[in-house]
Amino acid sequence: MQDCCPKIRLFRALSPWGEGLVEGVIKQKQDAIIPIVKQDQYISIGTDWSGRSGCGPSFHVSTEGDDWAFRVRVAGKPLMHPDATPGAYLEGLWRYDVAEWFIANPDSGRYLEWNLAPGGAWWMMVFDAPRQRARNQPDLAGVSTEAATRGNRWQAGLCFPRSLIASTLGAGVFTHNVCFILGSPRQYFSWVDLPADEPDFHLPQSFRRLETG
Repeated sequence: MQDCCPKIRLFRALSPWGEGLVEGVIKQKQDAIIPIVKQDQYISIGTDWSGRSGCGPSFHVSTEGDDWAFRVRVAGKPLMHPDATPGAYLEGLWRYDVAEWFIANPDSGRYLEWNLAPGGAWWMMVFDAPRQRARNQPDLAGVSTEAATRGNRWQAGLCFPRSLIASTLGAGVFTHNVCFILGSPRQYFSWVDLPADEPDFHLPQSFRRLETG
């Protein structure tokens, strides 16, 4: 179990919109890069919590060999946490632009929350119940991130060992949800339509099944 900031592998892509350039880098960095996914494979979230259109946040989750990969794209100028550095493990990323991936075990009620910021900073926490942090947190060795911005858009990716979910949440069928907090004034986006009047992402009972194929 960890009691300090984890050690990570980091690769920071310079130009994710120049697909050829990034593909060239992938060949040099097979152990630290999250493979490219075409834009039409991303899932878009069209409106925010109040039904307003936003800056086109989209995401993609998949398995990559022995890892899970979480990728996000946002068509908006990134609002960066002033203390965040590329690849840094940092709590409080939600105060600025952030993508959040929740993964839950419906049988136990336990769930994980991953945060991923525009520059590749990240955070993760295990919860025993909504907003109740677990006493023991997992070893996060093997986590890697990448990120890049271009003008008024940004993308980022995070991957971690597939074994981390089962070792933390136990065996079973898992559910998940992807959310974004973006811009100023703040907009809150959720892939799953959550049953709450005010933004609240910690509702694991409403998540969708996580496909592992």
